[in-house]
Amino acid sequence: PFHMMGVAGVLGAALLCAIHG
Repeated sequence: PFHMMGVAGVLGAALLCAIHG
C-alpha cells in the first residue's frame, strides 16, 4: 500500500527533523 509508505516517509522525515533539530 503506497499510502502507508507515504505516511511512514512523512513520519520518518518528522523524526529526522526532530533529531537533527
